[in-house]
Amino acid sequence: MIWIGYFICSFICSFILGIVFVWAKNKSEKKYMVRFGGIAMIVSFLICMFFNPELVKTSQTIGLMVISFLILLFGILDDVRDFSWKVQIVFQGLLVVLLVFFEYSVDYLVSPFGQALYFGGLEFTFFQLSFSVISVAIIFFWTLSVINAINWADGIDGLSGGIGLVGALSLFFISLTSQVNQPAIAIVAIIFMGSILGFWWLNFPKAKIEAGTSGSYFIGFFLAATAIIAGTKIATAIIVLAIPLVDLIWVVVQRFMNKAPITKKDFGHLHHKLRYLGWSNAKIVSLYLVFIATMFFVVSAVNSRVEKFAIIGLEIVLIVIFLFSTSLKNRKINHIIK
Repeated sequence: MIWIGYFICSFICSFILGIVFVWAKNKSEKKYMVRFGGIAMIVSFLICMFFNPELVKTSQTIGLMVISFLILLFGILDDVRDFSWKVQIVFQGLLVVLLVFFEYSVDYLVSPFGQALYFGGLEFTFFQLSFSVISVAIIFFWTLSVINAINWADGIDGLSGGIGLVGALSLFFISLTSQVNQPAIAIVAIIFMGSILGFWWLNFPKAKIEAGTSGSYFIGFFLAATAIIAGTKIATAIIVLAIPLVDLIWVVVQRFMNKAPITKKDFGHLHHKLRYLGWSNAKIVSLYLVFIATMFFVVSAVNSRVEKFAIIGLEIVLIVIFLFSTSLKNRKINHIIK
């Protein structure tokens, strides 16, 4: 029952704040206010985290709150002023620096056969803190990839929030397993889940309010950061984030092959292609969530590490095939129109 209390607390805060922002948006002529949904998520998350008596405030949980607050401030400014991609990348790099200073690290990765690859050596010291170069590089690549993957997935109503919900639910169950046994992470996950769901009801197609930069950055950052501290379950997070991550790589490769700037905005993402084929926003969101949830439960049902990695590999292959087929269908439609 105690878990339900954490969930209800963040859900009610997020939902009430979301309603307030919807009302303010309808009363205001300022278009950027429609993108203030992320404020409801982050504020409710921070309130329920800060006043939770059961949550031990470690360096990592404090870092999670501090960085979430900075994302809130930056997101509001970006939604109002629309910063360039260079400013956004610099800010994302700052988030990684803060993660490292709040003692986030990837000390090892485990192979499908159970062998641990440790990242010792190549260390440097700064302010009496030691950092592994490889660990920092992994955190940098991982965090920026997830943040931008979720940010790009926020192209249609309900998608980024839906992915965040499934990710939080997965993290909650994994944290309570005997192998991981991290009840503190479970508390954080269910608070996050409530804050997302309170917003998601207002964001599901047709949306009354959007996540905005603050919301999409917050979801991406949370999923990236908790994957690092939740028993270094980056592989598990990949199951949930497979579609947006593969889509990110696909779009970057396509832009590179077409000699277009990587930061150029276009309609080459999977959700854009599906909309062009006549899919509704609700149908696209449902496809993403059903597929992600199915793959997570399939992976959770097997015990062998080799089988888990094989299923993740199969998931990625299926996504690539689907991306390829939708791209071909889009080309055929464009050819017929021309």
